[in-house]
Amino acid sequence: MDVSLKGQVEIASHEGIVPMPYFDSVGVLTFGIGHTNQAGLPPDPRDLPRGVAQSLETVFEVFARDLARFARDVDRAIKVPVAQHEFDAAVSFHFNTGGIGRATWVKRLNAGNRRGAASAIMNWRRPPEIIQRRRKEQALFRDGTYTSGGYATVFRADRRGRVIWSSGKRTNVLALLGEDQTGLPITAILRPGSIGVDVRRLQEKLEIIADGVFGPITKEALIAYQTEHDLSPDGIAGPLTLGSLGLA
Repeated sequence: MDVSLKGQVEIASHEGIVPMPYFDSVGVLTFGIGHTNQAGLPPDPRDLPRGVAQSLETVFEVFARDLARFARDVDRAIKVPVAQHEFDAAVSFHFNTGGIGRATWVKRLNAGNRRGAASAIMNWRRPPEIIQRRRKEQALFRDGTYTSGGYATVFRADRRGRVIWSSGKRTNVLALLGEDQTGLPITAILRPGSIGVDVRRLQEKLEIIADGVFGPITKEALIAYQTEHDLSPDGIAGPLTLGSLGLA
């Protein structure tokens, strides 16, 4: 299962966004939403220019790839079917704590006790400043309430990689990533890790859940379409595939 676009923005609202290299609280050079070279995926923050902002589309493309690893952990830990909002809440929890595999609330969920699982999410209350985030994750898991409203705070960092906290600006990220472009041709190549309205349009054509995140399900459906229509079954939506789908 993949994190939905709303889920990604929800997690970003908890984390904050710095669309340029910056040093985190323990001195690790980071980019975007918690992306470091330890992820093993590009870009390496050391290769990005200090003090120069990258686009939010780029930030969320990187974030989606990083989240895929956390999503796989959640898929392994949770043994029962879950709704999209429950999955998004679980990935948010794991992205923050790394504790999805040992959390009591997950054990209760797997035992069929959803109410008990929602309650036990609040067992993870340290440090105290994390309590507000836990409550939001609990509300998302229990009630399907996405509290960000599509907004996240975007900060700048200087050329030394220091975050300028006073620069924080609340931004409707969901609107920026999901701007309605129905009917316009898609010129970008869509591949695993891509996100946004173009991915949703592709998913609608493939008749799968349109969450705007190009994950394994989208790739599988695309390969099936390409095979059926004598296209190269590489799972990448390039000009020929997009043209066949009426999107180019």
